[in-house]
Amino acid sequence: MKDIPYQSLICPGCSSANFTHDPASMTCTTCHTKYPVVHGKVLFKTLSTSDISDDLDKLKHFFKKYSKLYNLMIQLLSPIYLDFSTKKIINKYVQDNNAIALNLGSGNSNLSEKVLNIDIFAYDHVNIVCDIGNIPFADNSVDFIINIAALEHVPNPEKVISETLRILKPGGVVCCYFPFIVPFHASPYDFSRRTK
Repeated sequence: MKDIPYQSLICPGCSSANFTHDPASMTCTTCHTKYPVVHGKVLFKTLSTSDISDDLDKLKHFFKKYSKLYNLMIQLLSPIYLDFSTKKIINKYVQDNNAIALNLGSGNSNLSEKVLNIDIFAYDHVNIVCDIGNIPFADNSVDFIINIAALEHVPNPEKVISETLRILKPGGVVCCYFPFIVPFHASPYDFSRRTK
């Protein structure tokens, strides 16, 4: 699992970059908010199963814990066909191991050891747990961002795009897939589809 670049993190509450941290927590020295670190994951915000109201969403959330089984089920029941190879794109744009690369709304996927996984749920492969509408990275601090079929799950995708552009370095790269003709696939929510 890729190391978390603590020097690039900011407090989602007050935007301060000043933290003290130990193996169990990070504390903002400006607003004194304490964020737990559990199994190497920084928990800035989380949803729990009790926050999911729909039974289908609860079932889907349960299966997401088992990433290989979940991905097989998706391919059989509700396939998402991408016309690009994510591994090739990652290898093309994230050649330097010091580069900061994020997978926003990653779920329990693990696209590459070069990429930090960001999600609202603390799945096994997630590095930082937060709301992707309030990404805890400093302005102009991220080299590469990938976002695959996550924007339809947030109530305000424009806010996520604004945050993505805020944290992206000048000359950085964003690879985003926002579905249009894809079935309803909540977990935890499914809000929108967009045309060109």
